[in-house]
Amino acid sequence: MAEHLLKSLPENIPSSRIQIILCGIDLDLFKPIDRALCRERLGWTQDAFHVRFQDTGDPFKRPELAQVAVERLRALGVNAELHHLRGVSYDQVPIWLNASDVLLVTSHHEGSPTIVKEALA
Repeated sequence: MAEHLLKSLPENIPSSRIQIILCGIDLDLFKPIDRALCRERLGWTQDAFHVRFQDTGDPFKRPELAQVAVERLRALGVNAELHHLRGVSYDQVPIWLNASDVLLVTSHHEGSPTIVKEALA
């Protein structure tokens, strides 16, 4: 996926057999869509601050920290709702991203998370 990973390959692999394939984003799928329409499709309220968290079920993603962050927002008077993206079909992810006000990433570390690129698109 990245040039810096080349050094982790065994030295006996000829460079002619190595290709770097970047992680691309489908810009026909991931694009701006009307926020109100997306919220309506998901049954979300229009007047809340919607926080989107990609919940894979892996504790490494630290969902408890995402929950605490949203609780802190609420303590500050923000009408915040946390939405765990889990078990959603891939074609619905753009709807979730466009319905959200923010994407929250609480992992200990990430290489180059695809979901961030999708959100930016």
